[in-house]
Amino acid sequence: MGGLKRVMPLTARTYFIACLAITAAPIPLFAGFWSKDEILWKAFNTENIGTVPGVLIYLMGLAAAVGTSFYMWRSYFLTFEGEHAKPEIATKVHESPRR
Repeated sequence: MGGLKRVMPLTARTYFIACLAITAAPIPLFAGFWSKDEILWKAFNTENIGTVPGVLIYLMGLAAAVGTSFYMWRSYFLTFEGEHAKPEIATKVHESPRR
């Protein structure tokens, strides 16, 4: 795919906001801040952080958060930005009806 932002602007904006919501850990008003940030902070700030399981839990959570951010933004850019893989795609896709 690619380049669908031109033929599906509302869907592209909605997906962009969804990407921000799930991956925006440093932005306080988005959902990612309240879920990932708090979980990682609690995992880091517990008394067992000096032990191997505590560090491992924190690093696994951090890797999952980074992985989520990577694949969400990759899916957005591959779908909505750039050029169409095939020119006929633009004639076949459309926005979903509002009702």
